[in-house]
Amino acid sequence: MEALNKAEFVKKSIGYEIKLQVSYKDAEKLKYELEKNKIKIIKTKYNENIEISIEIPEEKLEILEKINVETQNSTKKYVEI
Repeated sequence: MEALNKAEFVKKSIGYEIKLQVSYKDAEKLKYELEKNKIKIIKTKYNENIEISIEIPEEKLEILEKINVETQNSTKKYVEI
């Protein structure tokens, strides 16, 4: 019973893993906006452009439209909030 009292609840919701491609010039602004909106960056890959993979809850998808970034390879997965 003691272990049950120490347990924490974790809320999960449907979200997306999305790869965003931006120029080097726009990358810092994008990272700032993602962090400001508490959107988790899971990987950053540097090529001709910068590819930033994020996990985003479904209810925050409109933030990407406000930031005005191009999304590619969007796949649904569970995201921990």
